[in-house]
Amino acid sequence: PRPWEDGGVSGLWMQLVEALRSGAMDERHTVNVSRAIAKFGAPSDYRWLGDRIRMGQALHADVAMQAPYVACEGLLRAHDPRAWAELVNVMVTAKRLEKNLDSRFDSYLLTMHMSREQAYDRLVPTFGLDEDGTKRFDYGARVFEFTFDETFTPAFREASTRKTYRTLPPARKGEDKELVASHKATYKSMKVGLERTVEWARARFEDALVTMRSWSLEDLRTYMLPHPLMRHFIQVLVWGVYGDAFALTSSFVFEQDGALTSSSFDGLELPDDARVRLVHPHDLGDAELRAWSVALSDSEIAQPFRQLERPMMDADAVAAEVASFERVGNKWGRVKALDDGHPGWVRGVTWRGRKRVWYVKRELPELGAEARLLVK
Repeated sequence: PRPWEDGGVSGLWMQLVEALRSGAMDERHTVNVSRAIAKFGAPSDYRWLGDRIRMGQALHADVAMQAPYVACEGLLRAHDPRAWAELVNVMVTAKRLEKNLDSRFDSYLLTMHMSREQAYDRLVPTFGLDEDGTKRFDYGARVFEFTFDETFTPAFREASTRKTYRTLPPARKGEDKELVASHKATYKSMKVGLERTVEWARARFEDALVTMRSWSLEDLRTYMLPHPLMRHFIQVLVWGVYGDAFALTSSFVFEQDGALTSSSFDGLELPDDARVRLVHPHDLGDAELRAWSVALSDSEIAQPFRQLERPMMDADAVAAEVASFERVGNKWGRVKALDDGHPGWVRGVTWRGRKRVWYVKRELPELGAEARLLVK
């Protein structure tokens, strides 16, 4: 009998781990198992399987290290957005898997005619949050609502008293301790993924601002605004439409229903195929920048990173700093030498999407900023 007929994907997982431990699995068998997961897995299996993959990374790294990779391959082969969303969750939270999955993930994206950034827009895990970005934990006598505060810090609000907690409180006398323990275990399983995804999303949006990445208005409304986590980012950032020569023609923020509002709180109509991107304060001009700063302040909006408060450099100062790079050239060996032989330069690492990028940086205190030279 086929292993998935007795116990579904959970039975298949247990047999997979046991076979790998005993050395009974070869490459042909692992391919067959991943195909079986893809063919017979149900949406409810994907989250369960993602949890097993993360547990496998923690518990079976010595004897069954291959099991998580086989299961991830199954999620890839499923070609189901829910399976891929769970895979992105795994890639965000299980760092040891990320490098090995990168090339396989990209190969599947090619068959879907989709870039990695487009895939991430569509596949950010929801972690079981409701549409408004909350999750209820019912203790019986008390109900706690999980949400994010204005700084994207997790918080719990008691429904009856509106009192806020930083973590789920313990059970009181008369409350079901097993139920409370179950709620705590649920939150523990989602906490790490949520925290890493928030930081990952913050870095992605800031990178999009710097690299001038654009979206269609339809994609933002379809994939990002309805997402319980991403909507918190979309609605507190200032977006713009750019015309010829990259000139800003209009700027706006998103309302909860997807409507567009200007800095003067007037409605704005744009076609669904309009290309929009995050606005740099340099593009706004002094008057519009002040108007947006006042509008966000009046609405008590805190941005996830410095968008409107980004330092702007004088063109002459930038030109002088760029001229100092001419002696360096474009070879990595010469760039690395900057932090050895040139005072003020420090080597570091950052992220572009899911890729690690090395750089050297130098503080520019007279401009209130720093210069970075990225190396591909």
